[in-house]
Amino acid sequence: ADLSNASVQVRFIRNLYQTEAQTTEVKHVSAIWQPGANVAVINFLKREGIGMYEIDGTVKLNGELLTHLGSGAYGKVLPADDLSPQTFIIDTSTGQHFEFTVEPLPEIAIRSINGQSEGATIDLGKSLELELGNPSGTKDTTVGLKMLADAVGTRAFYEVGTFKSTDKLSLPSTMFASSSVPNIKFGFNKGVNYLQVERSTSRLVEMEGIGAAQIISQSWDTAPVQVTGEPKYFTHISTEGEIGPEKSPIAYSLRKPNAATGRPFSTAKKFALASLSVRGTLYQKKVSTSSTTTGNIKTTTTTTETWQFPPLPTAFWDQLLENIYADVQNLMQERYGIQFIPVGQVVASGEYAKLEEIDQESSDVKIKRSYKGTKNLVPTSISGLLGQVSSTFAADRPEARLMRELGVDGLVAITLDLELPTDTDKITLRPRMGIRITGPPTSQTAGQAVYLEGGISADKGVTFNESELENINALNRIVRKEELMAALVQAINELEAQEKDLGYDLIWALK
Repeated sequence: ADLSNASVQVRFIRNLYQTEAQTTEVKHVSAIWQPGANVAVINFLKREGIGMYEIDGTVKLNGELLTHLGSGAYGKVLPADDLSPQTFIIDTSTGQHFEFTVEPLPEIAIRSINGQSEGATIDLGKSLELELGNPSGTKDTTVGLKMLADAVGTRAFYEVGTFKSTDKLSLPSTMFASSSVPNIKFGFNKGVNYLQVERSTSRLVEMEGIGAAQIISQSWDTAPVQVTGEPKYFTHISTEGEIGPEKSPIAYSLRKPNAATGRPFSTAKKFALASLSVRGTLYQKKVSTSSTTTGNIKTTTTTTETWQFPPLPTAFWDQLLENIYADVQNLMQERYGIQFIPVGQVVASGEYAKLEEIDQESSDVKIKRSYKGTKNLVPTSISGLLGQVSSTFAADRPEARLMRELGVDGLVAITLDLELPTDTDKITLRPRMGIRITGPPTSQTAGQAVYLEGGISADKGVTFNESELENINALNRIVRKEELMAALVQAINELEAQEKDLGYDLIWALK
């Protein structure tokens, strides 16, 4: 009855695919599915929590009352020649009234697959050549490629990739292995399959009284194919290793998804620092006991040792964060030409205000500081985590909304955790740095793009002199900042070598 907590997706699909594909969705609505026909459908998704909504009220299409089809969907199959704009009207029992109009897209046609106009074979281990029919008016659309796969008792079309609309697509051999097919063990169905091309556009609609709304128009063409080949499917690439002194190395372990959502840094132009903080325990007690027995008398001795990192002004910790940010900025600028927008612009944005605050603390016992008021991009509290559980579409996720508002290609989140170990005879700070850099969704269905994510840490800290702490930049050496950054560069080098072998840049150049 109240759509303020709902995400609404309005969709027009042109040219439904063949029933012979035997997908699960065809089986569910076999009574109304008409190959070659069009369909207009509206879905109501939970924006807070998992699930879909049925409307307490009425949903109409061009004035005709629709019934709930299940799973939050209302829709109607339309004749192939009905290419008129479709208007949905929603009236709830609480008096809300919304109207959405979706218009059909120009058709898309598969002219040939690997040079064959029919009866084509697709080898999953080889490149794919497609010739498509793109009439005028299709310049700003995207083309998605999908094929059938069976997973957990469900047959559906899963995305191979989404690319810029063009008459000819030449796709590298690594594309299939790097797709979003969910069943890595079996991959896309072998033998009889179907290749679907999907022209699409989407736009977000801001409307008072509704949580979020997206209008999508799609045009399909689907051709039967024979599928052969054995690609080496993979979900992600990763690297781990050590760098630095043999007795006290810096360890790194970083990863990124396959090219379906794993985005190369070379594609980015502008980043925003969304989260940067340092956290640490600066005080520990080490308690040990020992026992001796003399005759019938047992003596137990308890020894308590106090370990404390010297108190420092808050400015020292803030300077450490400033130095880390400068290092990351310089790395991205010098290596990729990526610019960072001002942090003040980030924290002042409306979407950023919705993120979880970082409690600030600076004492002899603990330190918890964030850089210039940045917040937690990834929630750490139970309430924050539950607040982000949602069935909403990809473009409505918090990170996607923030990137759209800021006009950036990526968000950077870094946390430096410091531990005061008691397994040495010297007071040190053992560092562990977590880093995550994400990008906008790669398609209407895929999640956030990821440039990299992972951690860098040291098993040992370094000793220091009290006089060294007179310098405001002293923490750089004490937390091994330069070594942490060197390990980050090493890990990026190793990930990029894998990306090159697996054709990440070739695939993303077509997106």
